[in-house]
Amino acid sequence: MNFVWPFQYFLIIGFVLFAFVQIYLRLAVKYNLFDTPNERSSHTKRTIRGGGVIFLITIIGYLFISKGQYFTVLAGALALGVISFVDDVKNLPAKLRLALHFIVVIFLLYDLDLLHFTWLLPVLMVFILWLMNAYNFMDGINGITFSNTLSHLFALVYAAYLTGFIDLNLLYLLILTNLVFGYYNFRKQAICFLGDVGSIPLGFVLIALTLLLVIDNGSIDPLVFFSLYMIDSGWTIVQRILNRENILKPHRKHLYQLLANEYKIGHLEISTGFFMIQMVINTGYFILDDRIEDNGYFFLVMAISSLVYIPLKYFLVKRAN
Repeated sequence: MNFVWPFQYFLIIGFVLFAFVQIYLRLAVKYNLFDTPNERSSHTKRTIRGGGVIFLITIIGYLFISKGQYFTVLAGALALGVISFVDDVKNLPAKLRLALHFIVVIFLLYDLDLLHFTWLLPVLMVFILWLMNAYNFMDGINGITFSNTLSHLFALVYAAYLTGFIDLNLLYLLILTNLVFGYYNFRKQAICFLGDVGSIPLGFVLIALTLLLVIDNGSIDPLVFFSLYMIDSGWTIVQRILNRENILKPHRKHLYQLLANEYKIGHLEISTGFFMIQMVINTGYFILDDRIEDNGYFFLVMAISSLVYIPLKYFLVKRAN
């Protein structure tokens, strides 16, 4: 597709998505699909989970309208969504979930012609699996994944205007879906959460679309659109390994959790702060990418972010203790 759909199309789709969420909320209450707060939660009230199913509806709709464009990516996201929804309802064994995630990633790499058997292949596979699940782990307070997704999609839209690497209609649909979800989630007391059914497929789609831009750009610099999630998730894993903790067990040691739970900063304030910082980083990509050698902006952002993050996190943890 080389044209952008009329505005009326998106308006109608928006109303349909709102209607679908209303139906889902009623069904969720009927079938008791709630997240109940525990000692690792950053919430105090029971909240409906699984609102991210709205993204699966959008993906199905786009596949139908576009006659299967980006089929491997979107079908993989649907498969992850189904797996995750089943896991939301009945806890699936971690090994089974990981095996299914692995299969979906294999198909993605094959579709992107990245399935070359070199030493980089296992590194790339582990990176994608980690980042996909990091997107899920970082979804722990109201609005944080909504706002991060928004900043990421804005960057992809601008890149698409510059390079035409992706159909803009897909990006606009994802933004519209995210805004509808944000209406129910970006508030002091969220009406619903994404749940695994939303966060894992959404993370997978953003990774796949960003890899398309990486391939088109010939550099890994577009990965900076994930930078805050990579920094908080990655260094928290290092922290837990140094503390000899089981990194597969749930926790609340991310920076955003520390700010919300120990320092009692509002969820929306934290999410907005993450959004603004990520927007600055994304804007820097478009301003500086051509002025720095390939891959240079990515490593510059990761280095500066780490130099700020590590002492800040150490100070906040020490002070909280």
